[in-house]
Amino acid sequence: MQTKDFLYEIGTEEIPAGYISAAVNKLESYFASKLKEAKLSYKEISTFSTPRRLTIKVINLQTKQEDEIIEKIGPAKNIAFDENGNLTKAALGFLNGVYEKKIYFKQTKKGKKIALKIQKQGKNTKLILSEFIKDVIKEIPFPKKMRWNLQQFSFARPIRWLLATYGSEVIPAEFNGIKTVNISFGNRFQKLKNPIKINSVNEYEEKLKSVFVIVNRDERKKMIVEQINLLFENSSKNIMEDKNLLETVTDLVEFPTAIIAEFDEKYLTLPKAVITSTLSEHQKYFPVINKEKKLINKFVFISNGNPENSELIKLGNERVIKARLEDAAFYYNEDKKQPLESYVPKLKDVTFQSGLGTIYEKTERIMKIVEFLNNNLELKETDKKNSLRAAYLCKADLVTLMINEKEYTKLQGYMGYYYALESGESAETAQAILTHTRAETQRTNIP
Repeated sequence: MQTKDFLYEIGTEEIPAGYISAAVNKLESYFASKLKEAKLSYKEISTFSTPRRLTIKVINLQTKQEDEIIEKIGPAKNIAFDENGNLTKAALGFLNGVYEKKIYFKQTKKGKKIALKIQKQGKNTKLILSEFIKDVIKEIPFPKKMRWNLQQFSFARPIRWLLATYGSEVIPAEFNGIKTVNISFGNRFQKLKNPIKINSVNEYEEKLKSVFVIVNRDERKKMIVEQINLLFENSSKNIMEDKNLLETVTDLVEFPTAIIAEFDEKYLTLPKAVITSTLSEHQKYFPVINKEKKLINKFVFISNGNPENSELIKLGNERVIKARLEDAAFYYNEDKKQPLESYVPKLKDVTFQSGLGTIYEKTERIMKIVEFLNNNLELKETDKKNSLRAAYLCKADLVTLMINEKEYTKLQGYMGYYYALESGESAETAQAILTHTRAETQRTNIP
């Protein structure tokens, strides 16, 4: 049985990092299912991805379907022939032009029926793949899609090229005006259009490396980890571990370069959650901590630019984080000018849910629940007082400047904790506010 390797790459504009994993999984499952359905054997399937490409590779895919002998069961013998032994219309319809002498009788559970065997010619794999590569594009799921060039079709981002090869041949196909080729494109930092010809599947990864694209996601992730470790070799400092952030940045770059940068020490007076959220949630930077696990005024970012320009790229990122932290400091300092309890009445203007009143009314319900628990649990009077106070204040930070900025919405509860301490509330009350909010929202990803 002859085999060839198959390679298919959907080239796009930059796809959001959170979309890529599900898209690649669908690409793999679609081809695995369709090849099985088409009875085409292969050795293995592997996938590759970057922000600008979704790729699948199939090794040793057979070049043609096997010919099949298909048995067809027709009408019952007494229906297939008339009293003169001639074929009836029912039998002729079943035969559909097949030579009459090929008929034989087959005993079934429902009696003796006429049957015949037909040889089905196997299709060329190249022809089968030409349909698959068009159909799979419509099957890839995304949380949000967009249209471009007045087309009805939508995708996560505009499709710019389609690479489809089988062995050394291009699989001819066209989707939305884009014809398949054996050309991919390299990293944008070299030039806007950076074509590279792929003559065979085996050279795909190495050819793209030559134009600063690491298509193997695992390799890219490993590079990031190794580069970060190298930055802090023989140092008491290191990044704050964040596995989710590592996965995200892996899908944000095509050729990673880890760079260490810094911000003004004055911003370290901000709450830890504010700094880490600004760095990791908004900018996808890794905060840096010292051996005491305390934040310092440094961060690591993963660049997708030319490594030779790292110093210039570093300056640009430092300017960005300065502006972000300056905004955060403004919101925090403005919010602190009033005690946390002064924000509670403003909750009357915030709707909780249709039919369930305002956030203030929800706060009153929480207080009643806490009061009930206090009356039925053997708690110290100070604990009762602190828990009731926390119930009254637990939603107050929702109407602060900080939480009203969409970039800091996830800090709800954290800011209530800090503002409570700044307002002179007890540490127990502040901790109860934070515990309640984290339990209710399950937001535990911010250190």
